[in-house]
Amino acid sequence: MNSVYLISGDDRYRKEEYLSFLKQTKEIETSEIEIFDASKVKNFSMPLFFHSLASQSLFDMGKRMVILKDAYFLSTSTTKGNEKDLDYFQKEMVLYLKDPNEQIVLVIYMDEVNLDVRKKLVKFLKKENIEQKTFTALKPWEFPTYAKQRLQQEKLSLNRVAFDELILRVQNDSLLLQRAVEKLKLIPKDCYDLKDIEELVSYSPEVDVYALGNVFLEGDFKKTWKILKRFQAAGVDTQAQIALLASRLRHLYDMKELRELGYDEMTIATRLRVKPYAIQKGLEACSSCSALSLLKFLKELADLDQEIKIGKIDAKQGFEYFILRNGRTYASN
Repeated sequence: MNSVYLISGDDRYRKEEYLSFLKQTKEIETSEIEIFDASKVKNFSMPLFFHSLASQSLFDMGKRMVILKDAYFLSTSTTKGNEKDLDYFQKEMVLYLKDPNEQIVLVIYMDEVNLDVRKKLVKFLKKENIEQKTFTALKPWEFPTYAKQRLQQEKLSLNRVAFDELILRVQNDSLLLQRAVEKLKLIPKDCYDLKDIEELVSYSPEVDVYALGNVFLEGDFKKTWKILKRFQAAGVDTQAQIALLASRLRHLYDMKELRELGYDEMTIATRLRVKPYAIQKGLEACSSCSALSLLKFLKELADLDQEIKIGKIDAKQGFEYFILRNGRTYASN
């Protein structure tokens, strides 16, 4: 029976679900789980990690789980680490895999970031007798169907407006959806409405900033207005909203320009100093736009901001006209 697992991908909920499944099927108590944070060189000790793998449980039949989390030397992180340390890891792992500790379930768990398949250690692990599970996040156009299925499984009914608001707040994230489902189940109702979602399912302004550029480029006026209204309710004035949209479009322009120059996602991530996951999502958001069209939007916003400052145009009317003029399609009601 396999006792070494490599779990990766960007679908957080399904990864956590599978990890819980392992804990249950392997009959591992919470007190018998040891986590090694390997996201940073200074926080991780390879000797301590392998010492833990070699140690025996106090009980003859006791099972433990050792989780190697976010290993910098396996991820798309720009941190490389000492070559001697990396060679040491591979050497010790080879020895361990030849004779694994039967009392231990070893999980190599990559959260948020994907494995860097170009790295020597990743290639090594993929060749070994390790159970590999990759959970890829659903595409934006697939997520609503998945969400409806999850709600049906839990026997939760939402009206159309409430469902649209839920999707906007969880932002195609299965883990956030699961948390929302758990909150809704605490207050059973025959059918949840918009007010219920607004009260029970929290949203982050940072998520709205990220989503604003996406829904604008999709031409989804309905969702765009919702985000702008939430900014207004939070006391964010029109010029600040313009700045937020411009900021998101600027990031997308930088990604798109490098992509059109022929760079891959990894190189773009390195140049812009952001996670490859964010690059992937950003490029998906602006897939139907060229770098030139994004630059055009940015120029229009800059001109609009200048006209507002000199009093030539009303801020609210000017911004709304910009949104309407540049929208590509109308969202369905």
